[in-house]
Amino acid sequence: MKKYLLLGCLWVISTIFVHAQVPADITAAPNATVDALFEISFTDNSTWRLAVSQILFGDDILPVDAYRLSDAGKITFYPDMSAFLQSDTTLVITITSTDTPGVDGTVSQAIGHGAAANIVMVTQPTAPASNGGLLGTQPVVKLQDQYNNDCTDDDA
Repeated sequence: MKKYLLLGCLWVISTIFVHAQVPADITAAPNATVDALFEISFTDNSTWRLAVSQILFGDDILPVDAYRLSDAGKITFYPDMSAFLQSDTTLVITITSTDTPGVDGTVSQAIGHGAAANIVMVTQPTAPASNGGLLGTQPVVKLQDQYNNDCTDDDA
């Protein structure tokens, strides 16, 4: 705080720094999958949103091509742009903004597997004991999405 004496009057000039607050209502995207873009939402604070300097998914820094910050109240993620977003998992998204140093926004985000794209042979069948009989070992297969995540639900 600076004080100035000007013609017998005391003027006090203060400098106030105002930082944007991290949105308290960051909400995970419901039903996110590796196959399509997904959005996390929050009450928009454009100063905070436009000062985002880094986004982590778990411990991994997402490349800037993997998300978009231009839309008010949301961050859009593109799984096809980062291997970190191509796994069927749940991790914490940490959003760092230069406008709120030392205070990060976080949200737990689940990403589900995509649509079945591959049939993978888990157990090869063996020949039957006699012609026309049952296979000695029955085959076992599983379905995987385009990123080799096992499709474990949705009647897969």
